[in-house]
Amino acid sequence: MPDLRVPTLRRRLLLSLLAPLLMLAALSVMADYLQARRLADESYDQVLASTAIGLASRLELERDGDLQDHLPQSPHALPQLDEQSPLLYAVFDAKGKTVAGLEPLMTIAKVHAHLKHPYFHDEMLQGVALRVATYAYDGPEGRGTIVVAETPRKRQQAARLLMKSTAWTSVLMVLFTLSAVYFGVRHALRPLDDLSQRLELREAKDLQALSLDGVPGEARPLVIAANQLMERLKASAQAQQDFLSNTAHQLRTPLAGLQTQLELLRDHFPTQDRERIQHVFGAVQRLGHLTHQMLALARSDPNVHASQDLHTVDLCLLLEDVASSCLDRALAKGLDLGFEPSPATVLATPWMLHELLINLVDNAIAYTPRHGRVTVSCGMVDHASGRPVPYLAVEDTGRGIAPSERGKVFERFYRTPGSLEAGTGLGLAIVREIAKQHQACIELGSGADGMGTRVRVLFLAEAGAHPDIP
Repeated sequence: MPDLRVPTLRRRLLLSLLAPLLMLAALSVMADYLQARRLADESYDQVLASTAIGLASRLELERDGDLQDHLPQSPHALPQLDEQSPLLYAVFDAKGKTVAGLEPLMTIAKVHAHLKHPYFHDEMLQGVALRVATYAYDGPEGRGTIVVAETPRKRQQAARLLMKSTAWTSVLMVLFTLSAVYFGVRHALRPLDDLSQRLELREAKDLQALSLDGVPGEARPLVIAANQLMERLKASAQAQQDFLSNTAHQLRTPLAGLQTQLELLRDHFPTQDRERIQHVFGAVQRLGHLTHQMLALARSDPNVHASQDLHTVDLCLLLEDVASSCLDRALAKGLDLGFEPSPATVLATPWMLHELLINLVDNAIAYTPRHGRVTVSCGMVDHASGRPVPYLAVEDTGRGIAPSERGKVFERFYRTPGSLEAGTGLGLAIVREIAKQHQACIELGSGADGMGTRVRVLFLAEAGAHPDIP
């Protein structure tokens, strides 16, 4: 679920459009209201004019000159009367005498004798707002003034009804515009979503340039800059790898020469000094081992590994290579070092797998008592994913690792309590880093019959599974 606190282009665009659209909708509603009010005023003014002219026509039908007898004496007699908003009228003769209707209307009459049609104006009578039509009558039976008025309530109600009917249109227009913009922007930004997904699915070690296919023009500078950054990272990783390789060579050579010279000099010293020489020789050996492991740990860093090529590694040949490296040490301790190879291959960095296995075997030899047994095996095994996966395993008959300590032994420089064997605490840390680089999981448990330790590395990349590494 996206974090709502993080601004997005979609949200910024919608928010930037929302204010002007709402303002436009408000102006549209206001304009609709004014238009509706104008139409209502025109309609109701026409009613007032028709009423005034209708009263004048009644006067023309009377021939005896007695106007009062032929006009309604009360405004309630008019058919246009509405109790909610009454229509008021008054008829006055040429001398200003009330002939019919409401006499107070004479005070708000505005006579324009030269006009042939009613004159409309707004007035206040006894604190009430009125819309008034004044008609100056000049006929064969005499002259007079006809005043027709009403409150603006009907006009306002009609205008509000018209405004409400049109306001929905404005609201729907805003909603439709925002929806169109949202889905339009979503469709337009789909290439960026695809690009984001491609980056998310990339492995940390994949520093290949991103393809520009399907990338919109606005995002191309960003992708080009990212490709340039990855090229610089590759160059930096390669430079680091070269430095580590050169450093390893430069350190190993003098340390190996120092060990050789100490061995040659040991027999030339007096007996009482040989023990000291042996201590110096052991310290140099431990220094060489520590240097080798620290360099291996640095070289297995993901940033360094990103620049290295993968190759198909035959695990059986790997076991043979490790056997030649560890056999002398196992025989010197009186251990039974056995190998059980079974056909299996993995896509990996060869020197890393060699380092992984040799660290597992060195650990097993170091922590297995004299006359014990160490077994190294490889092959294919069925996995929970439903597919067989390659594995490497090392099993010993040592004192084992307590379940409470199994999650800690992969930490750098960690050694189990009570360990008397010489060690650096880096062997399993190196194994974990290399396993991560190859999407492998590590199973750590007891050996056969619950004795010793069994470490098995499962290479899950080709099985499509996710590694579970302590």
